[in-house]
Amino acid sequence: MQVGQRLELRVEVGRLVLELASESLDDLLAVMTPENQHGPGLNGPAMGAEVW
Repeated sequence: MQVGQRLELRVEVGRLVLELASESLDDLLAVMTPENQHGPGLNGPAMGAEVW
């Protein structure tokens, strides 16, 4: 890895995994449509100390 490289981050079995990104954010945003967007994720009651 080098400074300025794009990375993908994910959690697998409690470990943080870093890999070189295969697509840029601009590439991903270019293929977004209203049909493939999910709704808001903040629905339901608070489960911990969060407030909304």
